[in-house]
Amino acid sequence: MSEGAVTTMAAGVTTMADNLARWDGERRGVYEVWYATWNDPSSGDGYWLRHVIESPLASVGEPYAEVWFARLCAKDPTRSFGLHRRYPIHALVTSREPFGVKIGPSRLGHDHAAGAVSGDGHAVEWDLRWTPSVATLHQLPAVMYARDLGDTKVLSPNVDVPITGTLLIDGERVSMTNARGGQSHVWGTKHAASWGWAHCNSFDDRPGAALEVLHARLRRRGVNLPPMTIAVLRLPGEELALNRFDQALWSGAAEVATGRFKFRA
Repeated sequence: MSEGAVTTMAAGVTTMADNLARWDGERRGVYEVWYATWNDPSSGDGYWLRHVIESPLASVGEPYAEVWFARLCAKDPTRSFGLHRRYPIHALVTSREPFGVKIGPSRLGHDHAAGAVSGDGHAVEWDLRWTPSVATLHQLPAVMYARDLGDTKVLSPNVDVPITGTLLIDGERVSMTNARGGQSHVWGTKHAASWGWAHCNSFDDRPGAALEVLHARLRRRGVNLPPMTIAVLRLPGEELALNRFDQALWSGAAEVATGRFKFRA
């Protein structure tokens, strides 16, 4: 094995720790999500894959797991669709060495995803692989991770990775090589009252650049707090993290609407 291969593997092990499941199998009133997005370079179609653990309070219901899949067709929006399948919690298996999440027939690892989901007249299968990122992107202020602050945490162990593999969508086979993608991990006890998310790692003139922007409004004791906007731009050899609290609370920093995300930082 070459020195470069050893370095890549070591970096992958480091970022893999940020993908490990936080749910202990018992705690109630929590949720956890792993999601991946990517774009097919040949068609321009976008894809979204989501593995979910929901463990509501006992008064609400029993824990369960879900798999979500969506296709956004660039040339023909009528071919866009989304679907999900809910499973009882005993269909969930998580592992730590190596990291893995298995929900029914679908499984997610630190460098791969494979599975299937069907419903509402659609049937999808996927078999995808990527080389893990060398460093995790942290969207939130460092103190929130260090002191376990906030109702929700988010980070991206694989914010910018080339995805290779195949999809089988309603009998149509889609093959991809080095599609630009990203994979993130979210967990917490409460969703924001409202939020918007923008991500791009496929800039035409800046290969290797990845941008993450979050705009969220939290709710406390029935009152909506001022919105926060944070932005992290990763460039080759450099990261610009505009995510301190004094930066995030800048008034009027973002305008969010369906299909539009305008921000200043």
